[in-house]
Amino acid sequence: MGDILVDRQEMKKKVEKFKANGPSEPLDNIELKNPFPVMLKEDMMKMADAHKQQHHNFVQKLKSRSNERLEIPLKQNSKIDSNFDELANMSLDSDDFKKVSGCYHINIDAKLHEELCSKFYLKKSPPMSVTKYLERVNRLLCPSTASLLTAAYFLFNTVFNLKPSNMTCVVPLEAPPEDEGEIQMSPVNSRNIFRLILGCLRLSLKLIEDKNYKQRYYCKVVGMQNMPEMLRLELAEMFMLDSHLFINQYVLTRFIFQFKVFDHNVRLLFASMK
Repeated sequence: MGDILVDRQEMKKKVEKFKANGPSEPLDNIELKNPFPVMLKEDMMKMADAHKQQHHNFVQKLKSRSNERLEIPLKQNSKIDSNFDELANMSLDSDDFKKVSGCYHINIDAKLHEELCSKFYLKKSPPMSVTKYLERVNRLLCPSTASLLTAAYFLFNTVFNLKPSNMTCVVPLEAPPEDEGEIQMSPVNSRNIFRLILGCLRLSLKLIEDKNYKQRYYCKVVGMQNMPEMLRLELAEMFMLDSHLFINQYVLTRFIFQFKVFDHNVRLLFASMK
């Protein structure tokens, strides 16, 4: 019991003395007088192993939820493992954390963004609600979950004029750097929301889906008058996104997490205004 119940002050002095002198050979080969108790070392190793196992279980659970509920498959060798491994030894305010997570950037010039937004306005508000419009699109086009999530991701970036800097990490992104200015939300109302949704959905369907409907059928479903008009809308949306259309499972998973936080904050804001 003498090795276990070592006086803390005495142990501290010995450790500091050992650090000051420095080992001349590997630490495992040095025999110190009254070394750290073996029993404590074993306990610390068990705690470390338990922490690693807990981390592994969390990542596997995240992958399972992604596959079953969100329909976003994550490969067994997904980089999500290395993401969490790198963050395990970081503090939330460290520079390394920002390097791993990345940040948003302002996408295009504010004036150009405003001009492009004007392309999505209708002369008057449609009689159909946004919910009914989405139900109609879902019923007649049957888009996949991945297509809808991608369209929502494009719509979010379009409205807030943002682009992400990291495409291989599920860690939430930081706000844009201060020198880029504040995030400005574009006006969204009943006159432009339908075409904004349509433009984002059209791009996501072309990227994700392999279903091929005739252009006229698309126009009929979404309420466009002709094909050239729909093509101009697609081009306007591509310019709004500055052709940043790359998408993968990391981007979608991160977007779901961040959008849930965004939705929660918006609900709290509206509740406080009542």
